[in-house]
Amino acid sequence: MRFHVTFEAYQSIVGNDVANLRKHAGASIQRVMGTWKVGDHGVFQGKRGGFMIIEADSDAELFNTIGDLVDSFTITVTPITSFETLSDYFRDKPFSWG
Repeated sequence: MRFHVTFEAYQSIVGNDVANLRKHAGASIQRVMGTWKVGDHGVFQGKRGGFMIIEADSDAELFNTIGDLVDSFTITVTPITSFETLSDYFRDKPFSWG
């Protein structure tokens, strides 16, 4: 399964805590990138956050991949599928108004 994972640093992390955030975030993201489960990825300009497309076989595997980010980031996980799957769905279940 593929998941779109968005992460954004907690707004409450300010001042002297920013250095710890950067150290923690850098190490955590390097670890995640080293798992080879990450496809596309990037950071947001103007925000302390970014996104990753992660391949995982289960929710437990996904959590084990990104779990150490939860202490510093708001995380949103959205399962994703292909346009081919959507096309098959439209073909098999034609739209009608009732």
